[in-house]
Amino acid sequence: MFGRRRCRRWMVGVLCTSALLLAGCGDFFNKDTGGGGGGSTGSYIYVRTQSGVLVGYSVSTAGALATLSGSPNQFATAGINSLAVTPANTFLYAGVSGIGVYGLGIASTTGVTTLINTTALVQDVAPSALTVDPSGKYLLVAGLANGAPAVGEYLINSDGTLAEVTGSPISITFPTGTDTSNVSLQNIVVAPNSSYVFVTLGQLGMAPLPFNT
Repeated sequence: MFGRRRCRRWMVGVLCTSALLLAGCGDFFNKDTGGGGGGSTGSYIYVRTQSGVLVGYSVSTAGALATLSGSPNQFATAGINSLAVTPANTFLYAGVSGIGVYGLGIASTTGVTTLINTTALVQDVAPSALTVDPSGKYLLVAGLANGAPAVGEYLINSDGTLAEVTGSPISITFPTGTDTSNVSLQNIVVAPNSSYVFVTLGQLGMAPLPFNT
C-alpha cells in the first residue's frame, strides 16, 4: 500500500477532463460470449446524477436499454459524484457529495442493486472520484480530508464492506507557495501494473502516488 509514502512529485499540464457519468457492469465493455441465463446478456449500466438519483439499465445485444427493477432510485439527498464497480461485478460504490461512499451489492442475474449499509461506509474523505484497483481488492477515494486534497484507501471485504488501510487517507502535497484554493479532484485511476495511482487536480495538473497492493 502507499499509506506510508506521500507524493512529492507533481506534473503541471493542460488537462481536459469530464465528470464520469456511467459505470459499466457485466459485459457492457466487453463482447458478450453468451451462454445460460435465460437469454440475459448479463450486461448492465448504472447512471448517477447530481440530484442524487441512481438509475440502472440492462443492455441488450443491440444496445437497447431497459430500466432495471427499482430504478430510478432517489439514492441520496446530494449529488452522486462518482461510481465504481468491482472487476467481478459484485459491488457498486457511489460517492455522494459531502456525505461519503455507499456500497451496493449487484445481483448477478438481474443487475439490481441493494444497499450494503444504510449509512456511508466511508466518511473520512469527502468523495470526488472513485476507482477500484485491477485486483479488485481495494477501493481508492479521491477527495478532501479535513479540507485538504487526499486519497483514501480501503480494503474491500467479501461482503462489500470496507476496511480502512493503515495510514489512510494520504495527503497530496504541493510545492511551497502553491495556491491550492481552486484545486479540483476530478478523476482517479490506477496504472494497469498497479504501480501508481494518478489523481487529476484540475488546473494544478496531475499527482502520481506510489501504490503497492
